[in-house]
Amino acid sequence: MKLQTFIKENRILVAGITLPLLLVALLAYAKTLPAKNVPDPQYRAAYSDQVWSGMGNIDFDVDKDGRLGATFRKNSTPYQDATPPKAKIYIYDFKTNSNMEFDVKISDEDAKKDIVTISIPDLEQYAFSNDTAAPDGYVFEPYYYRRHNSLITDIFISNSRYYGPTIHKDARIIELPRTPNQYSGNLKFVGWVTNDKQ
Repeated sequence: MKLQTFIKENRILVAGITLPLLLVALLAYAKTLPAKNVPDPQYRAAYSDQVWSGMGNIDFDVDKDGRLGATFRKNSTPYQDATPPKAKIYIYDFKTNSNMEFDVKISDEDAKKDIVTISIPDLEQYAFSNDTAAPDGYVFEPYYYRRHNSLITDIFISNSRYYGPTIHKDARIIELPRTPNQYSGNLKFVGWVTNDKQ
């Protein structure tokens, strides 16, 4: 039996199968429209992570002139034989969907001091804002739990999940590349690069 003949003889059956599927597909597409109307991010997000150390930790802050500083603070009771902490700064580039990585570490000698200012020469060219929202309205979230689902996946397949850093604005959520330590609770927002508009 030819397909055209089958469809002609079973129009009600075919309509009963195809119309609900088309409706589901249309609703799933409509669900994505609000995010499509949100403009791309214009500013790079900077965030950090570090491996836990019993010796102390590295803190980051942005001063009133937009310069990024790093400070090592030794624990009041450091663990014996602990190694100095190591941290990374990530600057997310939306255009390439990738991170630039900058290592931040201190020497064994400096780690003996209670407080040490750490220089990061590779980041001196950047100016930062530590405002919660970027000038274009995007917000950084270090641990965003997201289910990748739609009406179709809700009905027919299991949902995949993402738990990690994002930047988001209104209905648009952009997942940032995973970092080695993102599941250890160490991701922290540093700031928005304000002199490097994409």
